[in-house]
Amino acid sequence: MQQDVSINKKKKVYIEIMRIFAILLVLYNHTGGIGFSHFTQYEAGSLSFWLNLGQAVFCKIGAYLFFVVSGALLLHRPQERIRDVYVKRILKYCFIIICISIIYAISNMIFKGKIYTVSSFLEALYTSSIRAHLWFLYAYIAFLAMLPVLKAFCKGMENKHFIYIILMYFATRIIYIAEYLLWKGKVSIESSIMTSLPLNSVILPLMGYFLEHRVDIEKVKNKLWLIWIVNIALIALTCYVTYVKGIDTGVFSEKKSQTYLRYFTFYNCLSVYLTVKWLFTRIKLNERAEKVIVWIGSCSFGVYLYHLLFKDSPYGKVVVSMLQKTGLPQFIIAWMYVLSLFIPSLLLTTGLKFLLTQTKHLLHLRIKDSWTNRSYEHSPEGSVYYYVIMRTGTRNIAKAQPASCFILAIELL
Repeated sequence: MQQDVSINKKKKVYIEIMRIFAILLVLYNHTGGIGFSHFTQYEAGSLSFWLNLGQAVFCKIGAYLFFVVSGALLLHRPQERIRDVYVKRILKYCFIIICISIIYAISNMIFKGKIYTVSSFLEALYTSSIRAHLWFLYAYIAFLAMLPVLKAFCKGMENKHFIYIILMYFATRIIYIAEYLLWKGKVSIESSIMTSLPLNSVILPLMGYFLEHRVDIEKVKNKLWLIWIVNIALIALTCYVTYVKGIDTGVFSEKKSQTYLRYFTFYNCLSVYLTVKWLFTRIKLNERAEKVIVWIGSCSFGVYLYHLLFKDSPYGKVVVSMLQKTGLPQFIIAWMYVLSLFIPSLLLTTGLKFLLTQTKHLLHLRIKDSWTNRSYEHSPEGSVYYYVIMRTGTRNIAKAQPASCFILAIELL
């Protein structure tokens, strides 16, 4: 079995850049007629149609790139007990799903006029129909459930086995597209003969592990041009079969034109991953730039969770109206819209992370058994505990002056 390429324990900036890139593409995927599905507003076959359709195909890698990154980061780690995977990982995401579903249900009631009963909410929670983008959380739980098995796979697999899985999945995509181009969906191969490995929970994580820990970027850097030629050709093929289907059905719409858009996302992810890794292992960033990138990358999950709250609110409608009046090219308007959702989501995530961190610090204060004499352990200077002690003038919160506590609350806010 081939050995893993040496791993740098330092935070990998190129991983954070991929997270930022991925979340921006996710947001573009949610721009609707302003950006993602704008190709449907042009005459089929025109240059503008092809360019906008190509953008739509490329942006589909957004969510899938997160599975690749997760495989790169998690599958090389020591094996965990199955119980720990469920208790420490899966239950955490189940809790996130419940909380964010409640938030979006409230948002739907306020901004969309929807009404939920307890039973209808639970049904929507079960079917992931409260907000479409939450499918990612359900798919990520499936990946986490496979984590112990995938780690065992990685230890026993040689490089040729990873390549074989990628090629096998590639072959199934080609067959399905060829079927439609030849027979327009009237004839299809017996499904039992087609290998149906799950893309999100198996193929993409395994590919992420392979690209990060088995592929030497120095040995493939001279082949990146060839990798991108193939990638562009596959994007063009995807655009063509989408065009053919639209002509056959007479319908071009965001919903009905997506059948083939994600067929080659796995190869697009491969191309982007290798390119970003190669570029940002060569480009030396200063410490401040790295900190900014790591900060933004660490907030990408929160941006994914919250950005549709801003889109659904009056803020989102005002932004769209203002952008449409600028007269700028549609491509620029679409990306300005993306940034208008990205920035407030980033700030909200940063604020919530700060509050959560401070709350965790405060909860670490050790309270002694005495009800009347609550003393707290010493804390390093600069921490929240030290700040509490200095501002209230006592370690005993019960004896702190009300005025001091009020000033403390204002300053913390």
